[in-house]
Amino acid sequence: MELNARNKQVLLIAALWIAGLFLGWVFFLGADLQKLSLAKAAKREDAEKQAVLRNITQLEAERETYRQQLAQTSDVSWLVEMLSRISKKTGVKITSIVPLESQRVRRYEKISLRLKAVCGYHELGNFVSQIENYDKLVKASEMNVQRQGGPAASTALDVTLVLSTFHAL
Repeated sequence: MELNARNKQVLLIAALWIAGLFLGWVFFLGADLQKLSLAKAAKREDAEKQAVLRNITQLEAERETYRQQLAQTSDVSWLVEMLSRISKKTGVKITSIVPLESQRVRRYEKISLRLKAVCGYHELGNFVSQIENYDKLVKASEMNVQRQGGPAASTALDVTLVLSTFHAL
C-alpha cells in the first residue's frame, strides 16, 4: 500500500501534533505537575510538623503541671510541717518522724520518712487520704497497723507509715 502525498501530509501533521503534545506535557505541564506534587508533599509535611509541635506544647504543659507537684527542695521540713497540720485536723497523734536515706530514681530524688502515730481507724483513713490528696506529690508506700495494747484493748491503733515525695535534681 502506497501512501499518497495527502496521506503523508496527514501522518506528518499527526506526528508533529503528537510530538508537540508530548513536548508540551514534558516541558510545561510535567514541570507544573511536579511542582504541584512537591507543594502537596510540603503542605502535608508542614501539617505533620504542626501536629508534632502541638503535641510537644501539650506535653510540656503537662510536664510543668507534674513538676509543680514535686518538692521544691530536698529539705523535709515542709513535709514535717504538712504532716503536723494534717495530724491536728484529723486527730492523729504523731509520736515520731524519722528521715530515711534518700534514693536517686533517674533524674529525681526520692525523699522518705518513717512516721509513727497513734489514732483510731477512721482518723487513720482520713489522715492518709489528706496526705495522698495534698497538692505536692506525697505517697504512703508502707503501712503497719496494730491495735494498741494487744487484741482485747482499746480501739486506738499504733501506726507506722513510710511516706515518700520526689524532688527534681
